[in-house]
Amino acid sequence: MFNNVNTVIFDFDGTIVDSINVWKKMNYDFFGEFGMKLEEESINELLNLTCEETAEYCTKNFNIPFTTNQIENFWSKKGIEYYDKYVVLKEGVKEFLELLRKNNFKIGIATNNIKPIIYHFLKKENIIKHIDFVCTVEDVQNRKPNPEMYLKVAKILKSDMNECLVFEDSVVGLIAAKRAGMKVCAVFDKYSIDKPDDIKGMSDYQICSFKDIKI
Repeated sequence: MFNNVNTVIFDFDGTIVDSINVWKKMNYDFFGEFGMKLEEESINELLNLTCEETAEYCTKNFNIPFTTNQIENFWSKKGIEYYDKYVVLKEGVKEFLELLRKNNFKIGIATNNIKPIIYHFLKKENIIKHIDFVCTVEDVQNRKPNPEMYLKVAKILKSDMNECLVFEDSVVGLIAAKRAGMKVCAVFDKYSIDKPDDIKGMSDYQICSFKDIKI
């Protein structure tokens, strides 16, 4: 897995943290404040959107008395609160990051999430010291499945694409990493809305836990 690799890039939600159900809860709670109850299918569709896209979706499709910016600010503040309460690192992540650092790998994060939530969580868990660069949706013009995010991380870390190994849990993330010309390891997530066979078919390697990995 690590032959000719000097850079490891992680997705965030569903890959190194268990957070998918938290976003579902945030969506249910947000719409519940306005007396609305969305079907699970609609909630799942929102999981694939960025905070900005979710805000635009809300102002366009629902009679919600907030501007797009106000809704984005809500997601940011509520996200930090919910991540503090409900989100945990996946098994073996901290130890794996320490192992990568010990072996002099460059380490990045590429996520469709937003900076306030990501940096707050990384600092809270005391793992930000292991991360060389964090690329969030605010840093690029195009979110995953466009490869721009992964290409930016490689550029900042001065790594060739074929020297990068990406850990991802979603189909859109796998597509982005593959389009960037990188090797990909799928991280199976029990809360994923994607089918395991689809994820397996698009990846070079697969794991269920970071405790399974040896360098």
